Formats: sequence, structure tokens, C-alpha cells
Amino acid sequence: FTALGGDLGSININPAGSAVANYSQITITPSWSFTASTAQGAPLPGTDSRPGYFQNKMTSRTNDFNMSNVGYTLYWNTGRKSGLKSLVFGLVSNETNTWNGDVYATGTNATTSFMGAVANTATLNGYLSSDLASDDAYNFMPWREVAAFQSGMISTWGGHDNQYVGATETIYHDPETDKDYIYLSGPIQQTFNRNVIGNKEDFIINLGGNISDFIYIGANLGFTSILYNENWYFTESAIDQNDFEIALDNGESMYFQNMRYDYGYSAEGSGVYGKFGIIVTPGYGLRIGAAVQTPTAFTMDETWTQDGKTEFSTGKYSSYSPYGSAQYSFRSPMRANFGLAYTYGALGLISVDYEMADYGTIRYDTSNADREYFSEVNKDINNRFGVSHMLRTGLEVKPLPELALRAG
Repeated sequence: FTALGGDLGSININPAGSAVANYSQITITPSWSFTASTAQGAPLPGTDSRPGYFQNKMTSRTNDFNMSNVGYTLYWNTGRKSGLKSLVFGLVSNETNTWNGDVYATGTNATTSFMGAVANTATLNGYLSSDLASDDAYNFMPWREVAAFQSGMISTWGGHDNQYVGATETIYHDPETDKDYIYLSGPIQQTFNRNVIGNKEDFIINLGGNISDFIYIGANLGFTSILYNENWYFTESAIDQNDFEIALDNGESMYFQNMRYDYGYSAEGSGVYGKFGIIVTPGYGLRIGAAVQTPTAFTMDETWTQDGKTEFSTGKYSSYSPYGSAQYSFRSPMRANFGLAYTYGALGLISVDYEMADYGTIRYDTSNADREYFSEVNKDINNRFGVSHMLRTGLEVKPLPELALRAG
């Protein structure tokens, strides 16, 4: 659409497209999206057999109603026969991205556990139990390990202050090798669920002009909004709690029953950019277009939280993290696109678009203590990211004057 125009959904590609039509327009484009996600256990590393957990293939489906495009342009004829023949003012909202998905998996497992994995990570990193148990642990320790320790998912053993075991695990001391081994005490039921929802909207203020039916120019002032939410949880429960006896210091025992770990994350952002475009119609059905978009300056706000809950035969334990937050600025790359199209009378048209963006120019920045971190991120982006080249081709056929068929 870089060289075509006339369609309000394409104004974000080339602002000059609004000036092509010699009439005012209103467009409304509703959409309904369907997402299906499938989960199933994968073979363990180094084996060809499927493990005994997440046995069944689980499919989760979600659907979402959106308003993909809403636009209005006001056409004004200047009355001139040459020069600036008309002006167009437009307001257009386009949904340019969506995130919508739900993944669910459940099954039995007699080999590994989530809590065992967290305990292993805490052990390998040498985290001290006094640090994980402190009142301000969420200020300086990894949140997952803090939530797991304070809710009873993991604990120290054997008098160690930096060796951990999961509530679903048993420690066995082999007298022959004089070594300790940790293994899953019995089969458990596991469940995982991840839900994501969000969208990206571009709201455009457009001004276009028709010069002698030969050159069409246009400019956009664009405002972008981003909303993204992700929530997931992982649960484990004992199939037979008698398999998960935990000996207490007072000589009594308690039994693990179930646990749940929750993670929540959200991001909101807004940005602003400018875009300028031109379409030239030299005749003979040929059309040439070009547009350039400035980098988009975003401001982003993120929040996240992590919670742990564990239930034993003797009681319930939980730990709730505070809300973490981060604010930073983000600059997306400049874009340039070029288009060539040929219209063959009233029968249809063919078009080719080329778009370029240098992702190595992406930059993050912040005014707080994370500035040094973002400096390293920017170096990585500059070293690893390059120029992206995108090619779009399209064809339109009009078997009837009232009917147009498009493919691309």
C-alpha cells in the first residue's frame, strides 16, 4: 500500500494514502481472534521415551474480540484546477499487534518436582537460609527462592545453612559410598497454566494533500499504546501423602499435601512518532510511493509479583512478595518504506513494497540505578542486531465493479 493509498487501514504505512480518495470516509473493522495452544510432555534428555508426566495432549482455546481499525477522514476541495486541489484531515486507530493465549498442562510425575528444582538452584548458588528468611529478603534475594523458602516449599537439611531440599523429596545416605542422594519421594500431580492477554494500538492524526492529481503528500502524528498482562501458576499435590513424610526436630512427623506458585507480570507503555509520505502518479497506470517514520519514543512501566503457598498435614504456609516495579524509556528504530504499483484499468492492480528498519539503533534508558544495566543492554543490541529487510507483494482483481478480491 506504500504506492496505492485510499484505504484508511494503510495510512500508518504511507500517510499520503489519505489524499488519494476524493471523498470523506468512515471505516470500522471489527475482528475476532481464536488461539489454540497444545501442551504435552517431552522425552527426557538423552532418552527416546516419553516421561510418565503430562501424558495427555492438552489443548486450550481462547478467543478475543477487537476493533482492528476505526477511522474517519474529512475531505475538503479547495476548488483549484491545479496546485493544491484538496486537503484531507483524518483520525485513525489501528490495532497493530495482539497477545492472546492460554496454555494448560496437567499430569502425574514420579521423577522430578518444581520444588526440587528450586531447592537445587538455591543450593548451587549457595544462598544462606538466614538471608532467605529475613524480613527484607525480597529486597536483595531472588524472589522465587524467597517465596519458596518462606512458604515451606524448600528447607535446609543436615544442619547445613546453604543446602536445600524440596518438600516432595527424600534424602538417602548410602553407607557404602558415604554420600547423600536426593530423590522424589513418590508420584505427584502437577498442573501448569499460563495466560497472556494484551494489545498494541496506534492512534494517528493525519493530514494529506493532493497536488494536481500528480503528487500526493501526507504526514502522521502517531501515538502508540501497549498493554500486556501475563499470569501463570504451577501446582504440585501428593497422590498419596504417606509417601511424603517429613520428620520434625521434636520427633513428630508431618506430611506434604500440595503447593502452588504464582507469578504475575504486567507492562504498560505509550509512545509518539512522526511519519511522512509521498505518492507520485506519472501516468500509464504506474504509481510510486515512499514514506519515512521517525523512531518511536516510548515510556514503559512494568510491575510483577510472585507468591508461594504450601499445605502440610499440620498447617498451611505462605509468602507474598511486594509489587516490583520498573520505569524506563525505549526508542524503537526508524523505518523507511518504498512502493511500486501498477493499475491495469478497472480490472485490478499489482504492487510491491519494500521496508527497512535498523534494529541496531534500539535504545533503552532510565533515570534510576538501572542505567548501567541498560548501557550494557544497548551495547548488546548494537553488536547483535542489524538491518531488517521486508518485502510485501499484493494483487487485486475486480471481477465486478462492486467487488474487489485481494491477496498478498
